[in-house]
Amino acid sequence: MSITVPTYAISVTYLARETSKSIQDLHKRRKELAEKLEELRKKLEDEAGVKAIEQEMAKYKEEDERLKDRQHCLSAKGAVGYPFAGLFTGLAVAAYGYYAGGNGWVPLALFLSMGYGVYRLAKSLVAIEQAAMRPEEVLLPALGVSFETRARSMSFKVAEQREVRFRVFNMGNDIAEKVHVMLFFTPEFQISPGPNYTVTRQGPLTRHPNHDGVTLRFQEIHVNLSQIRRVKLKTPDKPGTYDVPVEIRERRIGNIHSRLRFEVSA
Repeated sequence: MSITVPTYAISVTYLARETSKSIQDLHKRRKELAEKLEELRKKLEDEAGVKAIEQEMAKYKEEDERLKDRQHCLSAKGAVGYPFAGLFTGLAVAAYGYYAGGNGWVPLALFLSMGYGVYRLAKSLVAIEQAAMRPEEVLLPALGVSFETRARSMSFKVAEQREVRFRVFNMGNDIAEKVHVMLFFTPEFQISPGPNYTVTRQGPLTRHPNHDGVTLRFQEIHVNLSQIRRVKLKTPDKPGTYDVPVEIRERRIGNIHSRLRFEVSA
């Protein structure tokens, strides 16, 4: 009790914030999932888009599970009940073994019960550390980039010259300021200059050497809104799957990394 009760006293100070934040994020994710499902119904003929949407839905479900697990670890049951039960059972087994002279099963039962108690206590301590150190606005990724359809994969023809529309969205709880989005295209792509972006060839010592870096700049992106930018390009001459690394920079939350996929076919 001297260990588990103080642990809960600390965790409860973060539980209200984590619970409120989690409920908001879960609501946003459910709304996003509904949009993805609708997009899935409209684009059943696009196999690459279907796979991308399914991957995103799986990612949102994983995020929901992590949020629920963190809530549980900060609750009275997670921070006190389970650790106390394991540690108390271990002490009871040790006392029994002492007075009964010891049996073959006592050391194993003692190890399992004490181990479980320590494991549950460690999970609560990790949840406390995450809640204390994580800035509230980045509990979940706030900024993201997709194609205009909201999918992260899109089909193109070989050597197709067109304007590709990219969507930059803000799903956080605060306005995003001074946002820079960089898309790194391999030399197989031909990027044409445009008025709303800059193109810079990456040097040999950079993260993406010899790629063409397309930079999109936004002064601000409000909560639950997105902005569309067009980039003129020509797709590669050979069929294949081309992943385009994406780096998002924001004044307060730092860098976010993701990828977009170009499915190029003949």
